[in-house]
Amino acid sequence: MLPQQLTFRTLQPVPSGPPQEIEVNALSSRTALLMWQPTNNDQLNGVLTGYVINVTEIEIGNQNQIVTQGAQYTFHNLNPFYHYSFLVAAVTVGQGPFSAIFSLQMPQDVPTAPPVSIEVTLFNSSALSIGWRPPSAGQQNGIIEGYTVRLVEVITGNERVIDTGGPHTEVFVTSLHPHYVYELSVAAQTVGVGPYSSPTVIQMDEDIPSGPPTNVTATSLSSTSIKLTWMPPPLHNQNGIIREYIIHYYVSETRESVVKQSPDNYTSTIITDLHPYYTYSFEVAAVTVGAGPLSTEFTIRTLESEPTGAPQAVESVAVSSSSVRLTWNPPLPEEQNGMIRSYHINVTSVDDKNLMEFFETDGLNTIFIINSLHPYYLYTITIAAFTVDLGPHATVQERTHPEIPSGAPMNLTVVALNSSTTQVSWDPPLSETQNGPISGYVVQISGINTDEDFEIQSYEGPNTFTVSNLHPFYAYAYTIAAIGTGIGPYSTALVFQMPEEVCTAVVRNVTVDVLSATSVAVSWLPPYVQSWNGVITSYTIIYELLGKVNGGSSTQPIQTDTLVYPQPGMMFNNDPDPRASAQLPLQFESVKIGLLEEFYVYQFSVYLENSVGISDASQSIGIEMPPAAPSGPPSSVTALALSSTSILVTWDNPDDFDANGIITAFEIILKDSSNHLRNFTQPPSAFSFHLEGLNKYAEYRVELSAQNSEGRGPFSNPVFINTLEDVPSAPVDIGVESVNSTAVAIKWSPPLSPNGILLFYKITYDGYKISEGNDVNTPENEHSVPATGGNSAVLFGLQSGFTYSFEVRANTSVGFGDGSQVTFQVADAEVDKSETGNEDGSTPAITATAIVAGLAFLVLIVLVTALLWRRIKRKHKFKLRTGLHFDNLGAKAGDEAEGNLYMTLYRKPNEETDGTQDEKRELGAGPGNINGENEDSVMLKADTHI
Repeated sequence: MLPQQLTFRTLQPVPSGPPQEIEVNALSSRTALLMWQPTNNDQLNGVLTGYVINVTEIEIGNQNQIVTQGAQYTFHNLNPFYHYSFLVAAVTVGQGPFSAIFSLQMPQDVPTAPPVSIEVTLFNSSALSIGWRPPSAGQQNGIIEGYTVRLVEVITGNERVIDTGGPHTEVFVTSLHPHYVYELSVAAQTVGVGPYSSPTVIQMDEDIPSGPPTNVTATSLSSTSIKLTWMPPPLHNQNGIIREYIIHYYVSETRESVVKQSPDNYTSTIITDLHPYYTYSFEVAAVTVGAGPLSTEFTIRTLESEPTGAPQAVESVAVSSSSVRLTWNPPLPEEQNGMIRSYHINVTSVDDKNLMEFFETDGLNTIFIINSLHPYYLYTITIAAFTVDLGPHATVQERTHPEIPSGAPMNLTVVALNSSTTQVSWDPPLSETQNGPISGYVVQISGINTDEDFEIQSYEGPNTFTVSNLHPFYAYAYTIAAIGTGIGPYSTALVFQMPEEVCTAVVRNVTVDVLSATSVAVSWLPPYVQSWNGVITSYTIIYELLGKVNGGSSTQPIQTDTLVYPQPGMMFNNDPDPRASAQLPLQFESVKIGLLEEFYVYQFSVYLENSVGISDASQSIGIEMPPAAPSGPPSSVTALALSSTSILVTWDNPDDFDANGIITAFEIILKDSSNHLRNFTQPPSAFSFHLEGLNKYAEYRVELSAQNSEGRGPFSNPVFINTLEDVPSAPVDIGVESVNSTAVAIKWSPPLSPNGILLFYKITYDGYKISEGNDVNTPENEHSVPATGGNSAVLFGLQSGFTYSFEVRANTSVGFGDGSQVTFQVADAEVDKSETGNEDGSTPAITATAIVAGLAFLVLIVLVTALLWRRIKRKHKFKLRTGLHFDNLGAKAGDEAEGNLYMTLYRKPNEETDGTQDEKRELGAGPGNINGENEDSVMLKADTHI
């Protein structure tokens, strides 16, 4: 039997040898590949689980350890141009020994940062020096072989790149453009160019422009101004900020040179104060820190203008009454301002400003004959040269020869001085028709209504004269002619109507006819037409009120009224114009006059009126107006109350103009408040009436009217009167009810005839009782109740079992009236208790009353306490009397009603006071006088529900 074989594995130790054939290579400036072969098996000592790589960055000293599974590893994000060392160890159950060190320097790369601390120094407008410092060592990524400087022209975008050709950190740059703005940046070079630094902006200094303005043009704006425009020099020739432009111009006619500055940097300007129609040559230069070269010359002529000088040696000579010869020389050459194209000749009459003539002649002529002028006119002649407009004129004056007038005098006027005299006036003929001096005038006058014709000549003095002895309201024709070297034409005839005159005759045949008691018809015949002296405008009728019929008329009118005929809407019966009425027979005129006063005497007269005035009055006609019923009531109607049953009525006659006749009686109407009517008639001599038997304290309405033979007139406005107050009648419906054995409630109704304003009620009462065969009487007591406080009262403090007699009277301001009486026996105390229907011996009504009394008693205690405190201070003593009053009593148990409580306190003066009377206070009321006694009262009104 073979022996049993036993197999087992020993425990793993860590590897005893490192990996083999290690190799490291740079893949780029930032990436490297590390490769190796596994550890020999005899040195592995177990199962390989991975590798540990130890990497060291030599320049910085940073170490990193990496664990990987494979036999190679790629490193990323390494620093270019840095030295790295690598160690590799195998791992089983633990890490074996590291391999030998393998080193690698990474390839170069372009720098990752630009140079720093850029400094620029300007030398002049086109040169500068640039300095800088290299990037930090960690960002160079290699060996810096040189630097690149980049200059960018901001305005053009042109770029200029300069290579330093070595590692020096400064460069001098020339041939830059003056005043250009550059963006400067620098980059370092290793294997390539690194990033450029942030742009540094630098502006070069200014220099004078290197080129002139361009597109110089000029435009003539006027005869004295030229607008010059140009473009700035090209941008690359400006070399700075153009602050202004210098303008050179040359005047060909005067050979004058002028230099002007254009403000600011405007590219146009207007050259003023130039000479019209002159030739100018312009050149322009731009100015920065100095003036640049001049532009190309531009030549232009100013526009023509009106001459500034008048024609020379101007002379005029009158050839006839209608022509003048004019001669002259041209203006001076320097005043012509252009080509003279013509001459303008203006001829104005000094005598007639509206008479003007215009002539135009060729610019080469210097002589002109002016025709068609007016005889004997003084003319102002002006002549001016014309280029593009007229220049100043030269002036001469010349008068033509005179001739015979060719026109009549003007504005012939005739004015009436009165109805038979006129004043004639006129103005000379129009100046254009006088044709010379006027030596006089001839006036002819012809009558239209008569055969009068006469002629007047005037050679001296004013242009006026007076004509007398003419007929009023007649028409005349006037005409006039001027005298010069002969008589000129006559004016158109002026027909003038002589003014009117007041009529010299009066109205004829006046009659007055009565139409009614208040109206008449007045008729008349006009005067003869020859005396009218004008157009009748109206007739005026004057009618005067002289007085009453049979009343003694006065020679002086009481009232005067006027009526003008015709009234609106009416027409004359005759034509008011005498020129028309003279051919026709005259008719009567008539008018109706109303609103006259009845039973009065009137006097009528008629006047004729034209535009001048009123004629004398016609013969006066008197007439009596018939009577009529009065048109107004009696006047001053009054009424006076004499007593409670009588009044006195007084009055006077109606106004004089309302009586309308003789008053025969007066009628009085009396109405009471029930419109009951009573009539009374009084004779005309009576002016008062005493009316009796009227109602007491009643209002009456009184009206009066007057009567005459024609009837009754209107009633007067009503007069209202009240008869006086009286004592009232007795209250009615008096009744008494028992409250308890010591109190009763008494009720009544107001008097049927108050006869005035009720003030209060007075209750008088006393009692008696037969006891043991003897009469026992109580003193008489009084109790007052305000009329406004109700028609009931509760009387306390009565004697039980006594029979009382009660009397109630009402009071007005006159006094107390009759009383109403009633007798009532107060219940006996024992009977009152025995008759109760309740266990406590009280009736339901008494129980209700007791509740009210209890409430009143509580209020009484509070008030008495307060009053006692006040009185104690004043050292007075109080004595409480009966004085509780109830309204609306009689409620039974279970009923709900309102009751009003009144309480009266009486104060007895003590020995220390000087008063001798009791003092009473009714709680709730103010101080007053009751029944003639001075009382200080306060009334308490307690509302309660039972």
